[in-house]
Amino acid sequence: MFSKLNTRALVIATLATLTLVALVFLGSRKLQNFDAALVTYLFGTIFACFGVVYRYTVWLQRPPTWMYFKRGFQLFIQGRTFFYLGQIVQESIKNIVLQRLIYPRGPMRWAAHFMIASGCISAFMITIPLTFGWVHFSFAPGSTEIYQAHVFGLEAFSFKLHSFTAFMTFHALNWSSWLVILGSIYYLRRRLMQPGLIATQTFESDLFTAVAADWNFGDGPWAHLFLSVYERLCL
Repeated sequence: MFSKLNTRALVIATLATLTLVALVFLGSRKLQNFDAALVTYLFGTIFACFGVVYRYTVWLQRPPTWMYFKRGFQLFIQGRTFFYLGQIVQESIKNIVLQRLIYPRGPMRWAAHFMIASGCISAFMITIPLTFGWVHFSFAPGSTEIYQAHVFGLEAFSFKLHSFTAFMTFHALNWSSWLVILGSIYYLRRRLMQPGLIATQTFESDLFTAVAADWNFGDGPWAHLFLSVYERLCL
């Protein structure tokens, strides 16, 4: 197993992970603003960082991939950096934030895709700073009604506990989840109602995969029991 490890990728991934740990330590004011309840999320994010950087580094070491990466970087810095940077920002907003690449396939499909993407992106932008301790909330000094939001230990804004701002802020992840749920309902309906999709999908590969991932059925006895019950209900 260890003989198959890519040494260069291992070193780069380790350095990237240590850099992330250092940023967490410094951004949370030496863990002063770190929420211990989120420690499992932090370790998961650190492991994910190592895995993503390792795999990306291995991918870049392939000759065709490295050639495209090198040529792209050369074009980026050859006198038109700001032009290409503007294009990157424009395309990111258009195709990542607004998901306009889906719109030619239909406005309803775009709306569902936009809700799923927006929910995931907003949840990521909320969860990561909270997990790293870069953002935290506390009462204003001498007050039990005013809440303060701090970014990297510095006060960003304050609001009253029972205000509209407080309601929207405290339920921000709920709004993200609702966007994902509503978008997913559209695609689930397509899976269950459209004859073309019904003809090509299988319960084990499509619907059951999501259930197994959420309920940790895997391939054990619970999976076989669930499948047998489903098959009898469909007879």
